[in-house]
Amino acid sequence: MEVIKRFSPEETERRRKEYMETVVKPMVEHIFKMYPKLNGAVLKVAQYWCDEARDAVHGKLGFSLYRNPDIEAWINRLHKLWTDPKLSMTPIEEWFLEGEKTIQLADIKFDAWGEPDIEDLIFNQFGWSDNGNAIPLFAAFCKEGGDQCFSPKENYLPYAIFKRDESNQIETQVVGKMIRPWLDGVMPEREAEHD
Repeated sequence: MEVIKRFSPEETERRRKEYMETVVKPMVEHIFKMYPKLNGAVLKVAQYWCDEARDAVHGKLGFSLYRNPDIEAWINRLHKLWTDPKLSMTPIEEWFLEGEKTIQLADIKFDAWGEPDIEDLIFNQFGWSDNGNAIPLFAAFCKEGGDQCFSPKENYLPYAIFKRDESNQIETQVVGKMIRPWLDGVMPEREAEHD
């Protein structure tokens, strides 16, 4: 299948940096202000079919008590919870890298349905566009062959780590590697079909 580009490599890189600074980082800063005991966050990305788009790129944030969270331990724990039929994954495990410990030490609040209050905030204000801008900006950083039936470990890769420094500023460290460069700046499939 021919890959149709929406943006040049230079334009994609510029837009990706802008997206991180104007969409993702402000949300992390907001959550850090709400919960001063949180000191780190991770943005992970995956590409797999969801609802109306086969090429949707999903972004998820996870929060940590630590500036240098153990991302591998978190992903492995999520994989175990996902794949062991005797266990179940809760929003606590999905949103917080140290699970129950993060909830207790950071005094995370929950809504009437038992969901962390940040979940609604992020879903309604995060601005991540799974079926739109996230595709050209982040598809190149996702694993090949993702599937909604796979565990987070099988689908997701870390893209960025956010760290609160001593002066309460947020440092962004991009850790994602471009593993599918032919998709950098790619046009979303549904746009390409209408051209």
